[in-house]
Amino acid sequence: MSSHDVMRRFYASLVAHGAPDPRILDAFATIRRGDFMGPGPWKIRVDDGYLDTDTDDPIVLHQDVLVALSADRGIHNGQPVHWDWLVAVDTRAQ
Repeated sequence: MSSHDVMRRFYASLVAHGAPDPRILDAFATIRRGDFMGPGPWKIRVDDGYLDTDTDDPIVLHQDVLVALSADRGIHNGQPVHWDWLVAVDTRAQ
C-alpha cells in the first residue's frame, strides 16, 4: 500500500467518522480527490481568503478543506465532512 493510499484511508476515517453506511468511508478511502480538482498547486479556502498549497502533491488534498475550482468565482469542490447528504439521497431507503 502506497503512502497516498494510507493517507486516503486515514483521511476517510476522519471525515466519514460516524457514517451509518460503510460505503461512505470506502468512497473517501478509494476515490482520489485530486482527480476532481485539476492540476495543483491548489488554493484552499481559509476564512475570507485562500492559502496556496505551494505543491502539486495530491496528499495535501486529504484534509477536510474547501479547495477552489475557480477562486475568482468562489466555486469550490466542497468540504468532505458534509457527506451526510449522501445518506439523504440513498435510494435503497425508498
